[in-house]
Amino acid sequence: MKTQIEQLSEWIEKFTIKDVPVTTQEQAKLQVLDCVASIAAGFRSHAGQKIYAALNELSCNGGKHYILPTGEYWSLENAVYLHSSLINALELDNFCYMGHLSESAFPVALSVAEKLKTGEDAFLAALICAQEVSGRLGAYLASGPLQGHMRSFIHRIGAAVATVKLYQSPAHVIANAIAIALSSPELPMFPASFSPDTKINCVSSATVEGLRSAFLAMKSFEASLDIIEHPAGFVKNFSRLKYIPGFWQSLGKTWSIDSLSFKYYSSCAYSQGPVNAVLNAAETRKIYVNEIKAIHLHSPILTVVMEEFSVPHYKAGLTQVNINFSTKRSVSAALLYNGLDGNFFADRNDEQYHEQINQLSERVFIHHSWKHTIEMIMGMDACLENAGYPGVFDTGTSDKTMKYLKKVYKNRTLFQSSEWKEFLKLPKGYLAYFLKRILKSYAGHKGWTRLKSFENDLSKLQFRVGSTAHIHLHSGEVLTGECTVPKGFAGDPEKNIRVIEKFRRECIPLYGMDKTNRLFNYIMTTGFPKVTEQKPVNDISD
Repeated sequence: MKTQIEQLSEWIEKFTIKDVPVTTQEQAKLQVLDCVASIAAGFRSHAGQKIYAALNELSCNGGKHYILPTGEYWSLENAVYLHSSLINALELDNFCYMGHLSESAFPVALSVAEKLKTGEDAFLAALICAQEVSGRLGAYLASGPLQGHMRSFIHRIGAAVATVKLYQSPAHVIANAIAIALSSPELPMFPASFSPDTKINCVSSATVEGLRSAFLAMKSFEASLDIIEHPAGFVKNFSRLKYIPGFWQSLGKTWSIDSLSFKYYSSCAYSQGPVNAVLNAAETRKIYVNEIKAIHLHSPILTVVMEEFSVPHYKAGLTQVNINFSTKRSVSAALLYNGLDGNFFADRNDEQYHEQINQLSERVFIHHSWKHTIEMIMGMDACLENAGYPGVFDTGTSDKTMKYLKKVYKNRTLFQSSEWKEFLKLPKGYLAYFLKRILKSYAGHKGWTRLKSFENDLSKLQFRVGSTAHIHLHSGEVLTGECTVPKGFAGDPEKNIRVIEKFRRECIPLYGMDKTNRLFNYIMTTGFPKVTEQKPVNDISD
């Protein structure tokens, strides 16, 4: 019997852009817009300039691969490394089922397509194919020891698949490229991933290694093709699963790209709801910071837990990373600046607000809301078959991860006795829905049923990481803002419009109006970000 990697590789070999619905291709083009916008914003940030300066020194002999921010030509590996880092620099990236997939798929597809001078269809096919593969792997390991952008295996496999697809490699080469990529994934550490600059490039090394894996395979370098199923292999080391799931059983039946969410504000995905809610509350009238007595945020469980990750690292104050990852600081910065975007962090502009951010964030309080948590679960379940049973996003495995994180960060677990009364105040049907889901998870883990959850129609996913914000003023007035689905997220009916707004907002300061418009038109026509007419811009590092 063939291994999962061997079966997957046969699908990748046969995959063409003609297999992809036109609506899904259009979503991929919007993702390209979003990646270019994220790179433009990340380049203008202080940490982004550090990465650019270091790699520019390594690229002093030039190369054949252009870099989007300046139009300079670098080596293949340095161009990929830079683009991967910059997408990740300001939490302005996009994500879909299940993970931050574009940090690897886009930079590799872009540079390898340019290296091979392939057509736009080949680029778009590689971009989509890579994420269909890496997203399925990420979905089943969402509750493993690595979280979010730290999940190096996503970037390794995504980069490897994008490369071999563009080279039109046969199945046996594809299989070895994937096996090589999954043989030794990096293990980013939590203290390195939520406050210091090292969060930004934790995706980049894995992406470059995935690229290298493909080139090694194309020269007949071999790996263990049963690395997924082996008792001491990938699943054993990078998950808490007690079985080997069929990671890629739904390939071609539904599309990860259809579940895309685009971050409108420069903040962690789980802070987007609170930022949206607070800004919605502030729309009612102009608020001055000295008027604010307290801000109370009622948010899903993941928003509450994430706050502890962003404590400034050893001998550090505020950074762009720990502002992005702290809901309290993100909300404070958004109120001070009336939004949170690349301009806020450009040219070290954010530093003039650090003292005010610290002061205001002390008056921000985050409360867990079971209503928002259950709505988040419902939004995920909309795209799943057998939702709640072991497999994708099941309650039992999620609770294990929460308990694991509590040991280090002293934060909460999924259930707390002090919150039982809140269940009685939930909207009709919410409690019954949640209890049924818990029972499904329990039955599955006890072996009373063989049912497993898996993706069904991913276009139905709604990323409902909402929040309710109450801004209490010293006058006694309370301003309230609500967010169910953050701007640009899956489930937002204006998602596509938000991406275009974001693209213009972030690209015009770097490229200018005319070049931004030409770039927009070319991407939406072909999918490929053609920027060869650019001239280098001035270095904005200090």
